[in-house]
Amino acid sequence: MIKHLVLLSLVFFFYQKANAVAEALVKPGTISISGHSAISADLATIYGGIAGNACLTTDGVSTCNSCIDTTGAVNACNQNSVYSNLKLSVSFKVTKTVTGIARILIESASAGVFEVVATTTSATYIADTSTVTIETTWSEVCSRAGLPGCTGGATAF
Repeated sequence: MIKHLVLLSLVFFFYQKANAVAEALVKPGTISISGHSAISADLATIYGGIAGNACLTTDGVSTCNSCIDTTGAVNACNQNSVYSNLKLSVSFKVTKTVTGIARILIESASAGVFEVVATTTSATYIADTSTVTIETTWSEVCSRAGLPGCTGGATAF
């Protein structure tokens, strides 16, 4: 039984000017994502499992195994659990030279409404050469998703 699972659908856009229309500029095949429980084959959905006991080790870089239970009890858990201070990092290259910001958006509880999870500072990225990296923590993702926190527990939703 899944106790807690956070889904983050990635939407990448570059904003070049304050009032310009967003343009998708991510170069296919260059996306790298770290700090997640699992990811869909098309790299569009990131899964952050948070079932079970609190992680014993939280270095902010690697997922943890929440299945470790010294009592011998059988509980819901995740061998690749995310936690509040775990960094979620997304990197990619752009298809053309651009100056602007990149954002990761998450669909909020109100269907069709997207909220900003992370934004880069404005910079110039060179086509096929520069790597754009956006980082955030799972506490920010959970907050934007309307969840009270990124910790496991007994309440399913």
